[in-house]
Amino acid sequence: MARSVPAPTSSRLASLGGAALLAALLASSLAAGAPTPSGAPGEATPAALAEARDAFQRALRLYDEERWAEASELLERALQVKETPGLRYHLGHCAEQQGLLLEALQHYSRSQALITAGAEASDVQALLPPAVARVLAQLALLRLRVTPAAEYVVYLGDQRAPSGPELPLAPGAHVVRIEAPGFLPWQRELTAQAGERLAWDVQLQPVPAAPAAPSAPPRHGGAPPPRAAAAETGWPWRTTALIGSAGVVVVGGGLAVLGGVRRSHAATDVTAAQQRVDTLGAGAPQPCHAPTAALASPCRDLATAADDRDAATQLLTAGVITAAAGAVATAGVIWLWPTARPSAGAYAPRVHVGATPSGGWLHLQAHF
Repeated sequence: MARSVPAPTSSRLASLGGAALLAALLASSLAAGAPTPSGAPGEATPAALAEARDAFQRALRLYDEERWAEASELLERALQVKETPGLRYHLGHCAEQQGLLLEALQHYSRSQALITAGAEASDVQALLPPAVARVLAQLALLRLRVTPAAEYVVYLGDQRAPSGPELPLAPGAHVVRIEAPGFLPWQRELTAQAGERLAWDVQLQPVPAAPAAPSAPPRHGGAPPPRAAAAETGWPWRTTALIGSAGVVVVGGGLAVLGGVRRSHAATDVTAAQQRVDTLGAGAPQPCHAPTAALASPCRDLATAADDRDAATQLLTAGVITAAAGAVATAGVIWLWPTARPSAGAYAPRVHVGATPSGGWLHLQAHF
């Protein structure tokens, strides 16, 4: 299902790094699964193939009318029946026309992987190099040199980035995070510009070793001093309470930070999804009230992002309340609990039991 379309005039790759990136994406596509060459016998029934061909022809008519989102849905439907280089190329072109540059690059690289695996598509093969160059010219490329060069994973926000020495970035703000076993996470923010080529040298820091517990000084015979004996046999309830309340503060603060980070990412997703809905549903007062086929997927994305934002807000609120409660408890222990230690004998609890004509009573006395 290939169709030759006029390739717009484009410049060659902005740098040799673009070729390296395409090679990495191609390797990733081949590793993702063995592609089925076009024309090879498959499990699709004749009826399914006929339906796929019909969907492809309808997509081409929308393609000519520049109705890219609707054409993409029909192409995806045909792709579920049989994957071909032509379908992948046209999906990439539709994504490119909608400004979904990273998605377009993935479709183009998958189309090339299918051809490399043996699919016959000489017309598509001729269109792929200028299409990839066109997309790369609009993307920023970030080359990472990580030391030590151990096994590490790169994330863009919360999403795992493609493996390889170069990271394609759509124009805009990004958060790059690198994680490796035995090393502290590394994170940095940047704002990428179209066509920009960046190189970062990243030095990962190892996780510090836990300090060894200090050994007790040797005793030279004899019983310890009376004061030390009292300290060893006493009940450190005040210290335990301080540790517990401080732990509540730490847990609450951690929940608040996690909720804040997730809420920030969810708000970004809501804004992006809303912009896509506004673009595709221009002129409709409530485009997601009764969405069209083109708006079904964007409206679902918008609803999911809004739910994620609300859940993150609840987590943030719970964390703030928990941390505040822990802080109040810590302050209460410090201000209201005396630090003076009673004698060793005062730590022993005393239980008093008594009886009255109408019942009985139990009195427990101890130092906390």
